[in-house]
Amino acid sequence: HTTRSREYVLRLPTLSEVRQAARLAASAVGARLDSLTHESQKLNRQTEDLAEERPRTSENEQGNNDESLSYENAKRAENVSAAQDQLLKQAEGIKEAIDALQRATEAAGLNDPAWQARMQEIRDQLERALTPELRERLAELQKALQALDPDRTKEALEQLAQAQEKLRDALERSKELFQRAALEGDMQNLAAEARDLTEAQQQWNRQVSAQDSARAAREEEALAGRTDSLAAALQKLAQQLGAQSQERQQAVA
Repeated sequence: HTTRSREYVLRLPTLSEVRQAARLAASAVGARLDSLTHESQKLNRQTEDLAEERPRTSENEQGNNDESLSYENAKRAENVSAAQDQLLKQAEGIKEAIDALQRATEAAGLNDPAWQARMQEIRDQLERALTPELRERLAELQKALQALDPDRTKEALEQLAQAQEKLRDALERSKELFQRAALEGDMQNLAAEARDLTEAQQQWNRQVSAQDSARAAREEEALAGRTDSLAAALQKLAQQLGAQSQERQQAVA
């Protein structure tokens, strides 16, 4: 009795698939950075508005005015604190995603020094934004809320708002840099794909007469799929370039 072990076929992704994965990864990072920037702007406005509000004034037993932290404002400040803590974690996640994107582009054979330098500049922007000062301001707000101290809470909110401005500016700058870098990376990516596709088509033309019809049909179908994918990606890139050009014109106007 002879037993036969099951055979497995290991299929490695093609270079075309690796390039497509790199484009998708860049798109995902861009969407996360765009969302994070928007949330940072929104949170900064909320913190500033809350810091400008006056504590509630009431009379104590001696008939003197006594300022206290209202329950509503305390809850709003707690929400700001929780949202800021979550935003910091998301920013750390963006840094890790950029590292992964750099590795993905290297695997796709797109290790352009200028593009890598742009990615490093974005990481540096995030590093400068995620300072110990911001975490200290957040910790001070949390302590003030625990003490239910209205003056201390107001001061902590003002200081947190100032630190948030630095984070907001850094995220906005990172977003602008990434948009340009992503478009440049896509252009290089698609140019490489177009060259490889042309070579593959030429090779198929040379070998088609010597191949059986079934194999030739499968290869022709695969080439057609890559061509359609490239055309769709180029159309999307053209739309992105047009949108970016329009944004620049509106910013100048």
